Amino acid sequence: MVAESFHSNMTSRCESTTDGMTEQTICRWKAKFSGMQVAEVKRLRELESEKARLNPAA
Repeated sequence: MVAESFHSNMTSRCESTTDGMTEQTICRWKAKFSGMQVAEVKRLRELESEKARLNPAA
C-alpha cells in the first residue's frame, strides 16, 4: 500500500506522504530501491541481514 501510494503521489521532486513519513525518508527510499523489483529488494535485505550477522563489529 505504501509503495503504491508512493509511486502514485510522486512528482519530479520528493514529497512527503500522508503515512507519516518525512520527505527525507521518501527520498532515501527512492534512491536506494528505485528500479528494483520486489524479489530483488527482499534478496538485498536478506544479504544485508546475513552480512550483519557474520560481521557484528562492522
